[in-house]
Amino acid sequence: MVLKLKILNNFLKKFFSADRSLLIFFIVGFFSMFFVGNNKLFVLMFSFLTLVLFFVFKKNVWDSVFLIFLLSIPFENTIREWCYQITTPLFDNVLTSGYSLYFGISIKIILATFLFLLAIFRHKDKNIRNDLSIFSLLTFLSIASINTFLMMSTTLPILGLIRIWLGIWIFILSRIYFSKTKSVFFIFVIALYIFTIFFGGLQLIKQKPLGLYIELTPSFSKDDGYLTTDGEQQFRVSGFISHPVYFASFLSILFPIFLGYFLKKIDKKTPILNINIFTLLSVIGCGVIVGTLSRSALFTLVLTLVLFRKEIFEKIFVRYYLYNNFKIKILFKIFWLFFITGLIYFLIPRIKSFGLLFQQNGNASIRMELIKESFEMVYKNPFGVGLNNFTKELITYNLPESLNGFIVPVHNTFLIFFTELGILGGLSFAVFIFYIFFKKFNEKKKDLADFGVWVGILTFLINCQIHPLFNLDPTFDLIMLVLGYYSICLYQKK
Repeated sequence: MVLKLKILNNFLKKFFSADRSLLIFFIVGFFSMFFVGNNKLFVLMFSFLTLVLFFVFKKNVWDSVFLIFLLSIPFENTIREWCYQITTPLFDNVLTSGYSLYFGISIKIILATFLFLLAIFRHKDKNIRNDLSIFSLLTFLSIASINTFLMMSTTLPILGLIRIWLGIWIFILSRIYFSKTKSVFFIFVIALYIFTIFFGGLQLIKQKPLGLYIELTPSFSKDDGYLTTDGEQQFRVSGFISHPVYFASFLSILFPIFLGYFLKKIDKKTPILNINIFTLLSVIGCGVIVGTLSRSALFTLVLTLVLFRKEIFEKIFVRYYLYNNFKIKILFKIFWLFFITGLIYFLIPRIKSFGLLFQQNGNASIRMELIKESFEMVYKNPFGVGLNNFTKELITYNLPESLNGFIVPVHNTFLIFFTELGILGGLSFAVFIFYIFFKKFNEKKKDLADFGVWVGILTFLINCQIHPLFNLDPTFDLIMLVLGYYSICLYQKK
């Protein structure tokens, strides 16, 4: 036991020269959620952790609330929630022929509001550099606000506006806080990554949900979890998020940031035991992403590994082959042999189902039909149909039979904004994200940690083309945090 603690301490000392205690706090904070059984204990746990930051870590009120707010970002659990029936089912026995939206008061909304009130009375930390990203983001918020005001006949647009405000405020908070303490960003992401792969890894091993409060599996999947809907039935890892594809998209952002940070830190003097820990965490992350059986996440996983192929080969594989310990070399080869064999065996059924994607009622066919209807909506409503009103508008169209059982939002995040907020709203969001994504890329790709953040943004841009990553999961909140951090890297040298 003492030896294990010593190894762990050496690992933390090597990769986290400062703020190791904060990393441990985040890890302990995340893993404490395993012991939360209801919303009262959920609130109590966050209250207790806030007091720890204030009294034990001696953080001021602003820092304490912001750090605990970071801890709340992955969780969509609510203190009080409401169900809004946007579209009644077209068929009584087909739930997906109608659409409902769940909205609730969550810990992160409360903390975000408190931080907003604190910021109003704070005179320092308000000077954040104005650029095209800020201008386009505020334009996006203004358009969303005007659009919501014009659609005040129902509460649905207001709920969408709250989520947009939350995402924008996360971006601004990220720029304010990380401009002075950039290291906290990586500490938070790595702690969240470790928690996420551990949680998902347990589900993958058990092949069922864990039965915990923070799992957001609906009533029809609480016991068995999510299964694939095409081809051979397989269990899909969904973690603590409401659907496997959202969990996969969420983890796909974290993985390259984790990879880039550690590959930057690894050098010729790094002990092989530290590399072992890093390699193990990376492999588990890959396994959990594969376990979601999300095709888009599989693609972004391969893309991430390809983009880091040179560094992985030079800093991991070469180090193992140059290592003098013969047993380590053999174990390394055996490990990869078993891992790759198991991976192929697990993926064969999913690979076979690719042929069903474009058949009638196939996942790709349904998505293409929704995209087609989305373009028609934009053409007829250039100023938007209103936030959360996509399905309400959809049923007024002459739909093909294949969509009768799939009355759901268009599975494309950009098209959600173009359809619901109009052409100007969609363009302002696109300008915001692509301005950050493309600016000074040639400079930032030289720094592996920043390059990992860039790849994380890239995975979102890919996944959001076939998933509605907006107000149904925490992925949008996470990417806004990541974009906030990366935007300050564009004008800070270090």
